Amino acid sequence: MTVAVAPPSLREIPLFAGVDDEAALAALAGGFAPRQVRAGTVIADRGEPADQLYLVAHGRVERHGAGHFDEGTDIGVVADGGYFGTDTLVAAATGSTRR
Repeated sequence: MTVAVAPPSLREIPLFAGVDDEAALAALAGGFAPRQVRAGTVIADRGEPADQLYLVAHGRVERHGAGHFDEGTDIGVVADGGYFGTDTLVAAATGSTRR
């Protein structure tokens, strides 16, 4: 199955909601590379920021984070059409070193 990002759909992500430049959206959409992962595969390590913006086309991603006393905690599930990693983009754009 071939998956591609439809440029206008990027406006559903608050970070891109105000982007009116169709060419810019097309360029952003073209930068996504489909990747299929097996169940149980770690996409980003707990406690480390995601290294890119991830769009979940099909399936679900369980998110876990650091809890009290460095114990793991469930953050939630990202499923079909969801995304995560926008914090990384914002931090890169602003020069922030937030984790």
